[in-house]
Formats: sequence, C-alpha cells, structure tokens
Amino acid sequence: MEYQDINNQKVPDFKATEINSVNFGDSFRTFGSILIRNLIDKKIIDEIRFNAENAYEKADELSKKGRYLGTQFKDFGHLEAKSGGIENGKTQIYNMFCNSRIPSLYKELLGERIMILTRNSLPRRQHPHKYNPPTPFHQDASFLGDPGLIINSWIPLNEAGSDAPGIQVVLRPENKIHNESNFKVKTPTTYEEIDISRNTYFSEITPNLLWAPIMTPGDVLFFSHLTIHRTYLTDSMKLPRISLEIRCISA
Repeated sequence: MEYQDINNQKVPDFKATEINSVNFGDSFRTFGSILIRNLIDKKIIDEIRFNAENAYEKADELSKKGRYLGTQFKDFGHLEAKSGGIENGKTQIYNMFCNSRIPSLYKELLGERIMILTRNSLPRRQHPHKYNPPTPFHQDASFLGDPGLIINSWIPLNEAGSDAPGIQVVLRPENKIHNESNFKVKTPTTYEEIDISRNTYFSEITPNLLWAPIMTPGDVLFFSHLTIHRTYLTDSMKLPRISLEIRCISA
C-alpha cells in the first residue's frame, strides 16, 4: 500500500480495494485520518440524499413560516438521522453503515464490538452563502470529551470540495485536547467557543499538513475526535453539500 503524492504532499488516499483493517489502522495512526474511495454503494447514497434533500426542503419551509426547529438545525445545519429515510423500521443511515465494510475496518482500532453515538451521528448541510456558517478549525473532543478513541466516518452525499463545501483536516495524529481547560468549565455551544485557530499551538501547523480532498458520493473520510479539522470553503463554491457524520466508539 502506497500513500498518494498530491502536490508533493503525502496523503492517506486509497481505493476501497486497497484497504483492510490492518493497513487502515496503520494509516489512521500515522495521519490521524484516512480517505477511502468508493467504499459505500452509490445507489444507497443516492437514496439517502434524495430523502435528506426533501427533509431539508420541508425544514426550510417550516423555518420560513416561523417554526423554531432548534439550535442543531439553525446554528449547525443538522437534522435527525431519520431524515435520511426509514427502512424496515430502522434508520436507513445506520443500516447503510452497519451493512458496509466500515465496522470490519475498525477492528484493529476499536475491537470487535463498536457502538454508534446516535446523538452525534446526523446529517449536516453546509451551504456556501446562507443558513449556518462554516465550522472553524476545531476538535470534536471539545464537545464529545475524551472517553476513548471515537472515529467519525464523514460521508458526503454529493460532491464536496470543488463546487460545494468540503472538509479540511490536519494530517497528523493528535494526543490531547487543545484548550481543554476552557471545555472543562463549560461545554461549548458556539463555533467561536470551539475555534482553536487562535491557539498558540496552531501556529506550529504548516500548510503541508493541511488537506482538503475533493470527494464524491461513495467516498468516506475517517478521522478521530482529536483530529483538527474545519469546513473547507472557497469563494468560488456555489452549491450546497449534505454530509453524514457517523461517530463510533468501542462498546
């Protein structure tokens, strides 16, 4: 297995056929993240996207009429997991995850039994010019804490990183929560509170450590609760993006 060399930058970017639980774990430990192409069946992604787009359209209509849909929707662009559809009485997003190769890839890092953090595993919409603002550089541990390794599988439902907002990660494994003293006093509830870009530590991060891959439906980017990341947004982006965030921990 060889790491991709893009613009003289070594990145953990692999085809689904190249990966197994062992080299998945090795890459994750080396970079703090890993991207696997074409890991999820695109037909399933298309169905979930269709359901989610309809759910967001209905939510926007209710919001325009004055209905308050909560801070998760208003400030962060989240809807409930069921907005991706229900299949055989179960949430289609979780069915997709459990029936994919992802749980088996986690074996080296999380063990045989894993648990989905359902409260923190939701669809999220990011529009380049309206609704909720882009997320700044942060660690998910700022609101999840540090109960052990938590892996987020970040799954775009449409193309991300070119014409629509994507995600940018710092390509290095982290071993602590930055600004942890602030989060012990108060659980953050705003983007300003989780933003670590003004932390003196952040000045050590050089441009070659920043990676914003262009992703298509079926691709999955994995990173931990300690990985530093943000919404990747440029002035040229015009389209919205819906993505899934599915976070897991050892059971």
